[in-house]
Amino acid sequence: MKSTGEQLGDGATEWRTRAQTRLSDLRHQLGNLQTQTTERVVATSRQADEFVHRNPWMAVGVASGVGVLAGLLIQARRAG
Repeated sequence: MKSTGEQLGDGATEWRTRAQTRLSDLRHQLGNLQTQTTERVVATSRQADEFVHRNPWMAVGVASGVGVLAGLLIQARRAG
């Protein structure tokens, strides 16, 4: 019985070590994903800001069109 307990203990220690390593790897990957996502969002925001500053009336027109479309979709959904 003592032998079986020792084997289980060794297996549990090995499993715990592998789980901790995997968790550490996943945290690292998640950190990288967060950094990449943040960089993309910032870049897209800068591009949108530049577009609006270069084309203010076009931006107003696009925003108005999206608003009208959203209103029509909401109205159609309520009526349906």
